[in-house]
Amino acid sequence: MNNLPVNPYKQMLDACANGIANVDTKGTITYANAMLHELFGYRSPHLIGQPLSILLPDNAHSIHHDFVTQFIASGTRRAMGAGNVFSGKHANGELIDVTISLEKIQYEGRASVIATIMEASRQKATESTNDLLALVTEMSDSSIMMTNDQCHIVWVNHAASELSGYTSQQLHGKHPLFRINTDSNMSEIKRLRSALSNAETYQGELLLSKANGRHYWIKLQAKPIRLDNGKNGFIFIESDISSRKSVENKLRAKNNLQRAILDSAQQIIISTDINGKVATFNNYAAEQLGWQSFEVIGHSSMDTFIELPEYARFAEHISQILGQDIPHDYHSFHLATTQLQRVEYDFIFKTRQYDDLTIALTITALFDRSGNLDGYLYMGRDITQIKELEAQTKRHQQTLEATSQIARLGGWELDIIKNEIFWSNEVYRIHELPLHEKVVIEDAINFYAPEAQPIITNAINLAISEGTPWDLQLPFITAKNNHIWVRAMGFAEHVNGQAIRLKGTFQDITAIKEVEHRATESSKAKSQFLANMSHEIRTPINGIIGMNELLQLTPLTPQQAGFSQAIQQSSEALLHLINDILDFSKIEAGKLKINPQYCELAQILDELYTEIQPLLTKKSLTLHILPVPITHLTTDPLRLRQILMNLCVNAIKFTETGKITLSFLQSQTNRLNITVTDTGSGIPDEQVALLFQEFTQLDATSTRSVGGTGLGLTISKQLVTLLGGEIGFNPEYRSGAEFWFTIDTHLDTAVASTQIAYKQHTLLVVGDPSYLAQLTAHISIDHYHIQLVENAHTCMKFLHEQLLNKDFKAVFIAQDISGISGVELVKAIRAQDMFDGLYLFLLDAQLSESAISNLHHTGLNGYFSDFAQQNMLTHILIKMQNPRITPSSMPFYTQQSHQSADIQVLLVEDNEINQAVAIHMLENLSIGVDIANDGVEALSLLACQNSRYHAILMDCQMPKLDGYETTKLIRTDSAYRAHRFTPIIALTAHAMEGDEEKCLTAGMNSYLTKPINSSRLKAELEKWL
Repeated sequence: MNNLPVNPYKQMLDACANGIANVDTKGTITYANAMLHELFGYRSPHLIGQPLSILLPDNAHSIHHDFVTQFIASGTRRAMGAGNVFSGKHANGELIDVTISLEKIQYEGRASVIATIMEASRQKATESTNDLLALVTEMSDSSIMMTNDQCHIVWVNHAASELSGYTSQQLHGKHPLFRINTDSNMSEIKRLRSALSNAETYQGELLLSKANGRHYWIKLQAKPIRLDNGKNGFIFIESDISSRKSVENKLRAKNNLQRAILDSAQQIIISTDINGKVATFNNYAAEQLGWQSFEVIGHSSMDTFIELPEYARFAEHISQILGQDIPHDYHSFHLATTQLQRVEYDFIFKTRQYDDLTIALTITALFDRSGNLDGYLYMGRDITQIKELEAQTKRHQQTLEATSQIARLGGWELDIIKNEIFWSNEVYRIHELPLHEKVVIEDAINFYAPEAQPIITNAINLAISEGTPWDLQLPFITAKNNHIWVRAMGFAEHVNGQAIRLKGTFQDITAIKEVEHRATESSKAKSQFLANMSHEIRTPINGIIGMNELLQLTPLTPQQAGFSQAIQQSSEALLHLINDILDFSKIEAGKLKINPQYCELAQILDELYTEIQPLLTKKSLTLHILPVPITHLTTDPLRLRQILMNLCVNAIKFTETGKITLSFLQSQTNRLNITVTDTGSGIPDEQVALLFQEFTQLDATSTRSVGGTGLGLTISKQLVTLLGGEIGFNPEYRSGAEFWFTIDTHLDTAVASTQIAYKQHTLLVVGDPSYLAQLTAHISIDHYHIQLVENAHTCMKFLHEQLLNKDFKAVFIAQDISGISGVELVKAIRAQDMFDGLYLFLLDAQLSESAISNLHHTGLNGYFSDFAQQNMLTHILIKMQNPRITPSSMPFYTQQSHQSADIQVLLVEDNEINQAVAIHMLENLSIGVDIANDGVEALSLLACQNSRYHAILMDCQMPKLDGYETTKLIRTDSAYRAHRFTPIIALTAHAMEGDEEKCLTAGMNSYLTKPINSSRLKAELEKWL
């Protein structure tokens, strides 16, 4: 060992991190290194020469000698860690735990024991001679290496080879760092290299590689030693700490996992010691509360986050559970968790910014291994938003409940699978049942009035089977037998095609029904008043106009003719005034409705010109109608003509010379823009704002000079709105006045389909081609597709082929078809329900009147002897397009060829003047007439066996029996069977919405509004005679 110190073994042993001692057979310590003295609190060399018992507890003195003797005798080696943990006695009297490694040695013929004491249990040591120290070093469990001044290994003990896996020869000459693993801590390696360079002591932990490549951890002490050559070498003492490192790594990994779990948890996690000091504060707690963990751990308590009022609230809550008073501070946690183990409560936490957070906190007591209380664990969820939603939901629920009570509206739900029904409180109140009383669905249905139960049951069944929701207003009887009205709405929820739940609302609408009833009654009273006023005013006007018309047919002097013309003009003005007032009243009452249809614009303009031509002639004005961009449109022609009439009449009133001009412009959005301009005086700017206001005229002067009600523009504005357009006045036009309006030429989908259907209706003619020729000669082939078949078989085949054609409307059947009569074919068609929607008409010129009277029972809708009377045919085709009229509800139409002298009509009219007017008009048409003053007289005349009337003119409002009831009796009573199908034409002074439908419903065939003139009466009779 060149360059080794004089006593290198002693230096190596004193540098060792473990206590080392030599004990002789008498139990006397013969050697103890510096670490052993330090471990037991003695100054070196105090222990040398002392009995081993000085290091042992008092109760072990009697056995130490026998123990050493027995160990020497056995010769068994005890490696480090193989023995138990023993108690040692420190110099100050305290006991310390030590682990001892024992090795028997022989030196100069004497036996002794080498004891190595680890750090935790401080090994016993003794002093030895220099030769004995070398043996002790060799036998140590610690790896010991010595280097020269070049830091090359020059000596190793046996443990160094065992620990590293290299032989002593392999280690010699190597630098001790050649075993350093690349995964070792680089800062430690750097620190070690610095110590070696500066001849300084190093102590640390390193990762090395064995000869076989396996890694192991050591605790290294490197101390510089003085060599014989005066230079510094090093002693490397290494202890294998791989097991401890493995345990540490596992613990570290476990702790890291727990910390990761703790910090990743989306819950506030805080723990405190028994005194309330924060010990754990996870990341989520820091994020939510605003403090960093280092600011609160060990420094703060839960008082930082929870204020005294919250403690007080919690304490009161726990006091009620435990039945005892508890303090209003964090000690309440101790009492609560001690007795309840686990406590859950919602606390208001204060953040660092002093914001409030509602935390659902779970408090659990923590105990140590001995079962003693060690602290508290707090786990909390931020439920601030949940609480806000709950509060909002509660407010909404309260609002909903209040709204439900005010609106008398409740909700319900039926679980079909479980047959369980839920009602809201208001539903119980509507039923007048105690809240939450158990109800089954059958009982719920029974609350409906008997006549309503099938309706609601059917609605529920349809919802379950087909998914059809319902919205019904039905009579209802409460538990207290009060009769009310309810609105029941509901729908079914389906899963995989199966209804699993019904939901809906239930509302007491009794008050609404009462208001509706009063409003309906009020509206009826108003409508009836207007109808009566219309009747009462029109009846005398009818007499005036009618008599004046008859007067004009007699020889008159020029003066008399002038007087008669004045009467005519005044009567027409009065009639126009009445019409304006009635239209305005209907608009105000919401009763005026439009009737959109496919029509010709040229025809509307032609009718307009005919009506205003006398006014133009009187003032020597001309009407210019500029070219129109369209020929046909879908609108209400009557209301469009009325708007044009109002604007043109106004223009004529305020124009003395010049012209009235109508211009048209069609937009790309199916809107027609119409402008009416005149060359009159125009309208002053200050009076433009008065336009379109009710009962407003421009000034008193105009009222006196041109007259009028002031309603024309107001009515026009309302009518334009109903037609889907706008109306206005152009103030920039200075050459007179210019009004404009627009209308929608396709008001809605239904209207658009009306146009298509009107143009594509299919009619079938059964018979020889001559019938087809007659029909096509009298109707527009542009609007109808007419098909001809010549026999019954082909007819039935065609009917089946057209079964799904909704545009197939009517069949005209000749009586003399081959193989079967027309009447028998009608019966065959009516025998099949699938053809109920078809209108059937018979064609024959040879039937007797008695045969014709029996045709109605065959299912026919009418009879034509020929098509000479086009008006009647057109009238029927128009009726067939009315969706409210069906083949079963249409009156029976008959048309036979008559000479005027053969025609006899019955006039049912109670007003003598109107009787006289009608008689003279009919006589002028060479038509015979009988008079009945009321319905009773009419029925008496019709009941006579020899009565024969081709038509009945029926006044609607009469004493004793009015025209509606009289007509119903004629159509249904067998006493009047001969006239069951005689055309009945209403003559009425009523002109309100629904009057025509009322007449048709009663069984009348047509409708004429008073006042009646000869031309209108003649045209109507020609439809039927």
